[in-house]
Amino acid sequence: MKKLGLFIFTGVFCACCLGGFFLWKNNQPKKKLYVPADPLKEAAAAAGYNSLKSTIPGLVLLWGWVDDGYAVNYDSSTLTDQEKEHFTQVGLQVLSNKFNKPESFEDAIYCCEVLALFYHKQNKNDVKKYLYWNLKGAEKGSTNCMLMLSDAYKGANGVVTDLEESLKWKLLAAAAGDEDSKKWIKEDWTKWMSDKQAASMMNEGQKRAKAWADTHKDLFFNPL
Repeated sequence: MKKLGLFIFTGVFCACCLGGFFLWKNNQPKKKLYVPADPLKEAAAAAGYNSLKSTIPGLVLLWGWVDDGYAVNYDSSTLTDQEKEHFTQVGLQVLSNKFNKPESFEDAIYCCEVLALFYHKQNKNDVKKYLYWNLKGAEKGSTNCMLMLSDAYKGANGVVTDLEESLKWKLLAAAAGDEDSKKWIKEDWTKWMSDKQAASMMNEGQKRAKAWADTHKDLFFNPL
């Protein structure tokens, strides 16, 4: 169920990510355009683009491709492995730069979520970067990043298993507005508190969540 949930979340998130990507690319000057020479190549270009945009690694590659000044619709099958790696690295740098100088609060969250998912899906050995971008995203108020941190502490993904810390991030995600987390608390709270050991873990998780929220009050009480 955990893998299925992450799969569904990734799919929905990819669709949301495209909005930010399109807004950005439409304002970029095109230095070098790839124009298909015939209908068959044009169809291949469209298929390649649609394939790329449906995955997090492909979305990162597109950021790099567009930043280098190329048109979006191209036949990705013509790229060599070296070219794919180049555009991917450019894309990662673009997203990192956008996070450091975001055009909006939402822009910063978008970059963190894309980068966190990239390092989770593309290179599972790079857990440090996965956790780094999740923490950055959580500090900006991303409930998605909070939930990924909760899963990391629950499953010992790059960190020592800490169920109280996992609960902390789950509670914070609920406080920040995540509907599934709020539903989980509503439905399971009584069950948790009826068990002495579980109640002790929940109380510790609450203390940690409150301590973190006290230092990030703008994420929960911002009137804007």
